[in-house]
Amino acid sequence: MYHLLVGVIAVALFAALTLTGAFYLGPQFTKATIKAHVTTMVNQAQQISAANTLYNVDEAKSTDSIQELVDLGYLKEVPVRPVVAADSAEWEITLGATAADRSYVHIELGGDAGDQATVCDIVSKLVGACEGSVYNYPL
Repeated sequence: MYHLLVGVIAVALFAALTLTGAFYLGPQFTKATIKAHVTTMVNQAQQISAANTLYNVDEAKSTDSIQELVDLGYLKEVPVRPVVAADSAEWEITLGATAADRSYVHIELGGDAGDQATVCDIVSKLVGACEGSVYNYPL
């Protein structure tokens, strides 16, 4: 009987601590998860940018095709769509019209305006910038 009582109390304490942790720490876990997804997106943009830079040095010309960077071996594969991107979004390279214009690798963000604002706040602390619902990383 004593072991049954101790077991019930232990289960009750475990449940109480779990609920308390979920209630008080839940927003921190959510924020950390979003930051991890945004960091993944930024890292993918950096990889594409680095591959594009290597291509520019080797070939003395620019490309606006990520698939061409893969085909020529500068990237192993086209990076997968980040979790924070729109469902149909794909990474794209936009070259500046002149040498003075910046070239970017960009992807459309998903979610509602609040989600996009959260992503843009995190991006502003890392690298790159948001313009509307699009994340831009300079090449």
